[in-house]
Amino acid sequence: MADYQDLSRKELIRRLRAAEARSRGNDKERDASPRSGPPAAPIEFEDLYRNAPVGLCVLDRELRWVRINHRLAEFNGIPAADHVGRRLPELMPEVAQATEPAIRAVLETGEPRLNIELIAETPAQPGMPRSWLMHLEPIRDEQGEVSAVSIVVEETTARRRAEAALRDSEERLRLAQQSARIGVWEWRPASGVARWTPELEDLYGYPAGTCAGGYTSFAKRVHPNDLAEVERQRDTAVAAHRPFDFDFDFRIRLPSGETRWINCKGSAAYDDAGNPERVFGVDIDITERKRAEEALQAADRRKDEFLATLAHELRNPLVPIRNAVEIMRLQGPPHERLQEICDLIERQVEHLARLIDDLLDVSRISRGKLHLRRELVPLTTVIEYALEFARPLIEGAGHRLTVSLPREPILLDADTLRLAQVFSNLLDNAAKFTDPGGDIRLIAHREGDAVVVSVADSGIGIPATDLPNLFDLFVQIPIPGERMRRGLGIGLALTRGLLERHGGQIEASSEGRGKGSRFTVRLPLAAASSAPAPQPSKVRAPGAETAARILVVDDHPDVCHSLAALLRSLGHEVATAGDGLEALETAGRFRPDLVLLDLGMPRLDGYATCQHLRLEAWGEDLTIVAMSGWGGADDRRKCEAAGFDDHLVKPVALADILRLIATARPPGA
Repeated sequence: MADYQDLSRKELIRRLRAAEARSRGNDKERDASPRSGPPAAPIEFEDLYRNAPVGLCVLDRELRWVRINHRLAEFNGIPAADHVGRRLPELMPEVAQATEPAIRAVLETGEPRLNIELIAETPAQPGMPRSWLMHLEPIRDEQGEVSAVSIVVEETTARRRAEAALRDSEERLRLAQQSARIGVWEWRPASGVARWTPELEDLYGYPAGTCAGGYTSFAKRVHPNDLAEVERQRDTAVAAHRPFDFDFDFRIRLPSGETRWINCKGSAAYDDAGNPERVFGVDIDITERKRAEEALQAADRRKDEFLATLAHELRNPLVPIRNAVEIMRLQGPPHERLQEICDLIERQVEHLARLIDDLLDVSRISRGKLHLRRELVPLTTVIEYALEFARPLIEGAGHRLTVSLPREPILLDADTLRLAQVFSNLLDNAAKFTDPGGDIRLIAHREGDAVVVSVADSGIGIPATDLPNLFDLFVQIPIPGERMRRGLGIGLALTRGLLERHGGQIEASSEGRGKGSRFTVRLPLAAASSAPAPQPSKVRAPGAETAARILVVDDHPDVCHSLAALLRSLGHEVATAGDGLEALETAGRFRPDLVLLDLGMPRLDGYATCQHLRLEAWGEDLTIVAMSGWGGADDRRKCEAAGFDDHLVKPVALADILRLIATARPPGA
């Protein structure tokens, strides 16, 4: 038996013609078990009808089925025996209406008709239109007259649906490219020939079909400052054979003068020698995204400026308050009640200053701009600083504090004050959320190449549901009973951020309400390749210094006069100025040993004032210290560039001022 599955349509029709020619005279024989008739057709013809992968049938001049194979009967959904002898219009009226004109034309003219498309419903699948291609061949009798028509039927429903789906997909892709402003291109480096979609022309500001210059036309629209980099990145990526080779942003200039941003992604196909044959690319208009990013960056800058200005404005009022407290303490042995008030004011000033610093630090950490002054420092030093900060709150609540540190030296590569801030935050929290007379434990031990420090308390505890979000910014855990919330919800977020900048980790645990909390910190040990940084020496007691000549410059009168009064009460000679120009005039006459200089002032700011002072022969070695509410990293860099010796952030502690006085260089020293 022959295999007809792989025959082409043309070859199948050719064989059918030949078989029919050899079987003339037997064309009245029926495929579906005829009751009587002439002898059977030749075996080849029967074999063809039985095994052909397409539908086959013969219709006489009355459009009656003379022969039909089982494949076509399956198409129609009617048994083969029920076709033979019946007319096409009678059995399948819808199909007859669509095909009868073509069949009649073949019967009348004797000319074959190929590739007639038919879309109709059949009893096999009612309600579902299907499609076929029909090929009509005339059958002639012994006298050469057309007596019947042979029909080959190929079902094309699946192919037609696939083509429709492809067209639909292409249309959706076209619409998507138009709406998303995406253009696709192909470039052959060897010949310079390029092809592109109409969307690419629109993207670059060309009317459809008018971009005749190929690659050059598009390159002309790339911003001159970006073109060389675009070509460099493309050529480098293609030469490197990287998948998804290039992905970069650049600008184009449209004829209207508008500048738009384009993102390009692409890859290349290579020949056997590894040379790029074709480069494919997709250009995407990302102008709106860029504008959104710029808007976010501008908003971020405005937020930073606002926070910095807020910190500056909040710090200035704290300076005269702190100075006034120090002046009261220096007026001789104070009344016991007055001493308590001074201590209270001092604590609140310190608390406000730390809140301001925390707000700014969280912002800097979120933007990755927090600067650490790392050094090799013993863990014991860090803990001592932390306890110094936290002890007043712990002792004020009557808590029992237990500290256990390893006997062996533990060295850390850390910013001493920042890391002390971490542990003081944890100790502060333990004190705040533990009822008076509770227990707080700070325990440290070494684990391999890390040190683990835990701060545990017997306080109110943390519900399990709140633990996952505990270190998020502005999160505050609901507190039962009459206890009020305290803080802004930034302390633990700041603590985690500072630890991560040190390469450390923190986790919290609690057995639930009323069962206390534990915070566990893990920090990497430093390699002991150098000696620990020397620790600052204790500041001499007030009044122990040699009297110094000090110039205080600040446009805030309360700040200026209160600091001057404090320094005079310590026995120093003090002059004041309210802006930079007045400071230059006063310094030339007063010749100070130390200048405490504000930054943000009218007429001449602190940076310019410092630079002018350095130009004087007597000012080259003068000790000039910035004392300002502006405390960002940029402010510190600008101070260093302007020639300041140091930068202190308001409100400045008296101990820091005394340190400056003790180390000030007299003019000409």
